[in-house]
Amino acid sequence: MRTQPAAARCRPAVLGALAVAFVALACGPAGATAAPPAAPTSPPVSRPSAAVASAVSASAPAAAAAEAPDASGDIGWEGPSFQGASSSPSGSKPESKLWYAQGSWWADLWATASSGFYIHRLDLATHQWVQTPTQLEDRAGTRSDVLWDGTHLFVASHGFAEGSTSTPTGYPAELRRFSFSNGGYVLDAGFPVVINDAKSESLVIERDSQGRIWATWMEDAKIMVSVSSAGGTSFGAPTVLPVTGTSVKADDLSSILAFGGNQVGIMWSNQLDQKMYFTHRLDSDPVGSWSPTEVAYEGANAADDHINLKTVSDQGGRILAAVKTSKTGSSVLEHLLDRDPTTGVWTSHPFGTAVDAHTRSIVLVDKIHQTVHMFAAAGQSGGSVYEKTAPLSNITFPTGRGTAVLTDADSADINNPTSTKQSVDATTGLVVLATNDSTRRYWTHYDPLGGTTPPPPATAPGAPAAPTVAGGDGQVTVAWSAPASDGGAAITGYVVTPYIGAAAQPSVVRPAAPTSATLPATNGTTYTYKVAAVNSVGTGAASGSSASVTPHATIPTGPTGSVFVPIEPCRVVDTRKAGGAFGPGAQRSFQVGGGGSGFSAQGGKPGGCAIPDGATAVEASVTAVAPTHGGFLRAWPAGSSPPDATFLNFTTHQGVTNTGALALAAAGVEDLTLKSFGGPSHYVIDVQGYFATATALPSGVTGSVYVAIQPCRAVDTRQAGGGFGSGTVRSVQLAGSGPGFSAQGGKPGGCAVPDGATAVEASVTAVDPRGGGYLRTWPTGQAPPTATFLNFTEHRGITNTGALALAATGDDDLTLRSSGGPTHYVIDVQGYFTKPAGLPSGVTGSVFVPTSPCREVDTRVAGGAFAPGAVRSVQLAGTGGAFAAQGGQAGGCAIPDGATAVEASVTAVTPSRNGYLRTWPSGSAPPNATFLNFTAGQGVTNTGIVALAATGLRDLTLRSYGGPTHYVIDVQGYFTAASS
Repeated sequence: MRTQPAAARCRPAVLGALAVAFVALACGPAGATAAPPAAPTSPPVSRPSAAVASAVSASAPAAAAAEAPDASGDIGWEGPSFQGASSSPSGSKPESKLWYAQGSWWADLWATASSGFYIHRLDLATHQWVQTPTQLEDRAGTRSDVLWDGTHLFVASHGFAEGSTSTPTGYPAELRRFSFSNGGYVLDAGFPVVINDAKSESLVIERDSQGRIWATWMEDAKIMVSVSSAGGTSFGAPTVLPVTGTSVKADDLSSILAFGGNQVGIMWSNQLDQKMYFTHRLDSDPVGSWSPTEVAYEGANAADDHINLKTVSDQGGRILAAVKTSKTGSSVLEHLLDRDPTTGVWTSHPFGTAVDAHTRSIVLVDKIHQTVHMFAAAGQSGGSVYEKTAPLSNITFPTGRGTAVLTDADSADINNPTSTKQSVDATTGLVVLATNDSTRRYWTHYDPLGGTTPPPPATAPGAPAAPTVAGGDGQVTVAWSAPASDGGAAITGYVVTPYIGAAAQPSVVRPAAPTSATLPATNGTTYTYKVAAVNSVGTGAASGSSASVTPHATIPTGPTGSVFVPIEPCRVVDTRKAGGAFGPGAQRSFQVGGGGSGFSAQGGKPGGCAIPDGATAVEASVTAVAPTHGGFLRAWPAGSSPPDATFLNFTTHQGVTNTGALALAAAGVEDLTLKSFGGPSHYVIDVQGYFATATALPSGVTGSVYVAIQPCRAVDTRQAGGGFGSGTVRSVQLAGSGPGFSAQGGKPGGCAVPDGATAVEASVTAVDPRGGGYLRTWPTGQAPPTATFLNFTEHRGITNTGALALAATGDDDLTLRSSGGPTHYVIDVQGYFTKPAGLPSGVTGSVFVPTSPCREVDTRVAGGAFAPGAVRSVQLAGTGGAFAAQGGQAGGCAIPDGATAVEASVTAVTPSRNGYLRTWPSGSAPPNATFLNFTAGQGVTNTGIVALAATGLRDLTLRSYGGPTHYVIDVQGYFTAASS
């Protein structure tokens, strides 16, 4: 094709005054030279189409005034090449390749350089198609049908195969759904989905009022139909359309449209009986329900495989169908079928005779001017594309071929016109696309339909000013103002993006109003925020950064309330490696929080365990390793007065572990003091977590609050799962629900510990071990620690209670490894830790207040030993004379009334026989969970969180099983309800 001089690319012909005025508007003043467009693959030939004149008198039932061709004889605008595509990509008569959205015309075009079908946008200033980055299909031998529903773009692509009684398979038809974002189209997740597994000449889609996508095509000489779920996310199995007349010739095809607001209809050709058929259904009907077959047109040679459907949306569901017959001579070849929405009667409006040689007609409806536009190629293998128009109120087309709107003077082979499924008007204009199969180029016709040149396209909005921020507990409130420029399109929303340092975090999309949002954030983490505005074009530039903001928890009721942070179990002290054993009466202070070289000097992990300075307490397992004589250990914050409370009891040559909360000194490097009584012994201290006030938490860390529960058995290997051998590793479920609990011997359905709990307070018992050994525990999925949670000796059942960190995800959230003699294990849960945001509805968490260790009960001093089966209630919170009456410190240990639980060490003192102890809040039902196991003649201590009754002086009940024994209860701190 020739390259036209710039002045020749936009030139009026013999059009009349109004048309000349339009062309002058589009082309500039006389004598002006148009700026050349960006160079396409080959030089374009671009001229105003003859439809300019038809727009002047669109309501007249006559052909548009003829446009004299330009010097080249071409009419319309030559577009990009489709070299490399199979056949004619604008073909397959019922299908649409164009749509109008976001103020622009778009098309599904083959891109030769990219070897695929891509979305293109029509630049009305140059009448050229501009390729976008969005690929629709990479298979060259496909055809497609596109549907824009106002929100999403649906593209159905299928392998192309003309008439065959045996349809090729193994070439699936696929549906893709796209959303409009940032000025372009983005493929939605989950797409493409498969519609069928067959090639076909055409495949047409439509959306019903319930959001389902319907598809129809011809396969194996049958008219087929399939329907998707809402949104097109999956299709059911294809079926033959369940009405009469659907057995057809291999050259027949079908089409579908939505009409009347709540119906879809299918039209198909049947060249076996020479009829054009139609059936329809209500969207509310069962999927397989269709109306009896209607005969839209019949007679000798009445049918051919050319159908293009439109509905007149403001006329109650009136349907127009551009169809072709197989007639010859002066008989009607192309005509427009018109269905009355009230009576369902079809009327034929002749468009052209066989002498005119029209083919592949399409129909468009101008809803403002109430005009029907019908286009068809002529002759039968291609030539030019012609248009005729008529008012919808009196559809009578003029005789003859009509007005040429697309002509390639050098190659008379333009064919296969296509356009949109939508109605058009002066705000959209009208676009028809066709192809020249000889030159392998697209051609475009544009008619403004009486509208003016479109305004400059809208752009993305400008950037708002930097937002303001205010931190809260686990949240930040961000506020902003609208940008100075909306880009020429209304702002529809905002994108708010948090940053941690320079790293962008997931964005949040907000509506256009209000211009503020309260967003979740991690306490202790410093954030900045940026805001960008969104309109129909896309997302604009982001604002500048806000000021920095760091949310902090407001959980504690006072400056001493601490939240819990579980860590991977970590060793801070091992006197076997450094420092040496404790002699009788030896007192030594250690570093637990902070960092530095002090940890190596005490046998701990070099550099420490990441316990922050300022931690108020740690959850720690203290082990007496192979003591040479029996004895006990006391622990307290360095610098404080020594208590008379015991943390650990041990016997000769038997290693024993006790886990609990140990209060730390508020200042100084060495923050924990130990004093050993009895025979020489080594000590190991392993930390499972720490307590700290909200303001002392490290950046990015959110602490957990505690929720006490009725003690509940989660694991019992005697009931299910079997005992552990030496080296056995097994993961168990402690949080959540489900059948896993019964399968591990626990309470069916679980203990009501929510998914997302960070740790549980649990008593772990080694039951009748057949040799000495130890147990390690850690969150499932993490690396095993070197820290020990429980030590046991042969035939001596023993319990240790402490906080066990859980995995964040997965059913099995705790892993155990047993070393030494075979043993069964029982795990009883007393409560759980969770971040405040993870609290179940209606549940209030508690924070920890460490205290100086203090004795509240000693039955050796008052009250006497427990007999077998004895039940006794004691007071732990509040004040009064009851404490002295139960052998405790006179007046109590300053545990406030209303405390939800205490951290307590319970010691069985020289029991006469083996046994165990259960504890529970007074007034509640007794649990089947065990807090302490003991062996005849051997004192033993277990420390853990013990829930208290909400009311009453006697807030804790104990029941002793086995031989008579005395009990001592020493308290290290208490839990109190957190305020929000």
